[in-house]
Amino acid sequence: MTDEEIRTSVSEFLRRDPRIPPQAQIQVEVHGGVVTLTGSVPDKWVKHAAGEVALGLPGVVDVQNSLQIARPGGPGA
Repeated sequence: MTDEEIRTSVSEFLRRDPRIPPQAQIQVEVHGGVVTLTGSVPDKWVKHAAGEVALGLPGVVDVQNSLQIARPGGPGA
């Protein structure tokens, strides 16, 4: 799979996963099969779920989970 195919697949699976709420702001980049997740999510459980989703997909060799936990009332909340 190409990096673009992996990026599309990860993004689609994140959108469909019931553990990932619609307000989660997750950006996906892929270089050499390594997925980097950036943006903000509401809690650590969503952060871990997003990493699990990405790592379980074909073509993904590693995941750099750089998602930030949004603070209530803060940026990204």
